[in-house]
Amino acid sequence: MKVSDIESAARAVLPKFYSEDLHPESWRVFSSCGTEIETYKGRTTGFVRSPGVLVGKKKADALKRTFGETQPEIGLGDRDTDIPFVTLCKEVFILCFNIDRVI
Repeated sequence: MKVSDIESAARAVLPKFYSEDLHPESWRVFSSCGTEIETYKGRTTGFVRSPGVLVGKKKADALKRTFGETQPEIGLGDRDTDIPFVTLCKEVFILCFNIDRVI
């Protein structure tokens, strides 16, 4: 897929659904350590750029790089691999989903 097609879709969709309610500082932090897709000659390859998908210890390391010694106020997680990340935060919320139950 062309990178320009992805960028075009992101500009059209993301502001409408996500960024209206997003604090600029939250976006700065999120974008500074977000997972990126590798590209070659203007097309995506499907590979993930280093440091890879931010899961487990990698996610905690990204938080430390971004915040340094400052402890974030809130950490949200939804699986066991988020524990290294959320334990670095002052307040922790683990979201539980029951996929066996449909409402």
